[in-house]
Amino acid sequence: MLGFFVFVSALFGAVFGSFSNAVAYRLPRNETLMTRSHCTTCFHEIAWYENIPVLSWLLLRGKCRHCSQSISARYILVELGSALVFGLLTIRASVMGEGFLFNVGILLVFAFVGIVVSLVDLDVRKIPSEWVYGGFAAVLLIAMGHHILFPDSSRALTGLVWMAIFAVIHFVLWFIKPGAMGFGDVRLSLLTGFVAGWVSSETAIMAFFFPSILALAFMIPALTKKKASGKTAIPFGPWMVLGAIVSILVTDIVFGNFLMMGSVA
Repeated sequence: MLGFFVFVSALFGAVFGSFSNAVAYRLPRNETLMTRSHCTTCFHEIAWYENIPVLSWLLLRGKCRHCSQSISARYILVELGSALVFGLLTIRASVMGEGFLFNVGILLVFAFVGIVVSLVDLDVRKIPSEWVYGGFAAVLLIAMGHHILFPDSSRALTGLVWMAIFAVIHFVLWFIKPGAMGFGDVRLSLLTGFVAGWVSSETAIMAFFFPSILALAFMIPALTKKKASGKTAIPFGPWMVLGAIVSILVTDIVFGNFLMMGSVA
């Protein structure tokens, strides 16, 4: 049964990855999401069979069928990456204990919203607040449903505590040095802190520090080659989302090994 859920989640991940690409392109341009997709070069409307996640890009060989303009490989990479993330998070939810559907719902909502805001942040250095708030509202509704059915669970409380910790610390960082962090990152920390805390306190701890480590590791090669400086602005939202997702997936392994080493010592 788990294999079926993982397969379905991966399919949905590819579909939502395709939608994320569309949102990331249209949102900064104030284009409606209610119209059919079109080529960004010749503006020809794309037929449904040309818009199948992953398959269409491969069959079209990464080119528009009408004008032969290349279609960025980012489209298929986001679709494949989303499918992988959705599948892995579904597996992670299966070992979180009671309320599998609630847990997987919270993790997948976070992944979808996180992918959208990351793509937009990468493109225009801005995190769309309406998507963050919408995702946060959806996650809270799912958490409320979980709490009603499983009132003895402490997940919601733990999530709220870590949400507050993330928000306060990121707000202070933004207040002290606004140029180093945008207020969109502070908003995103609400969602990230709650979801990471929902999984476990260990996950929240790792999700707080890991994004900075990832961002620094990304910047080191550019700094050594003098292609960037300490004042170079980089979008932090994608690192916050990636760090949280990786933390959700591997925290049990990392902390489990750490505790095992401690017990041996």
